[in-house]
Amino acid sequence: MLQDRIAVRLTPEPPPPPPEPSGFLHMLLPRHGQRPLGFAGRLLFSAGNRGTAPRCWHEVAVYEREDGGLVAAIRQGARLDGLAERSWAFPCETPEEARAAFAAHDPLPPLPLDALTDAPNAGHNAAALLEAAAAQRRLWHALLEAVLGPAPHPHHTPAGTAPGPDRGDHP
Repeated sequence: MLQDRIAVRLTPEPPPPPPEPSGFLHMLLPRHGQRPLGFAGRLLFSAGNRGTAPRCWHEVAVYEREDGGLVAAIRQGARLDGLAERSWAFPCETPEEARAAFAAHDPLPPLPLDALTDAPNAGHNAAALLEAAAAQRRLWHALLEAVLGPAPHPHHTPAGTAPGPDRGDHP
């Protein structure tokens, strides 16, 4: 009678299979002048010019968020004592928004004049500073082009999106 009330399994059921790893980890990216950006995501790619840039370097990265969006991240530094690295992170919904976030970044404002050139007394020579600033922007755009391909022409409009009378874009 006791035997009828207690069910004993002699062979245990196998444990359920472990959950499939998603590859998404909790990320916390620093942002200069802002709180860090936290999200669940994974790195899609990163690239930089730290080894080839003469004085100032950049690293870019794109992360995929678990919700399907993206994060465009930038790190900037210089081979100059006392200059801290700076970081930015931009939540984006599309690859085009990520490209636009990178393209909108100007590498010059966070840099002191000393970081732009090795030339002595360059801070007193406006022409040398202008050339160094232009060179720094060229390095930034060359990195973006190497990673993302050529930037779309500013006047190029994808087919079907041009303004026109049938779209109500003109009076």
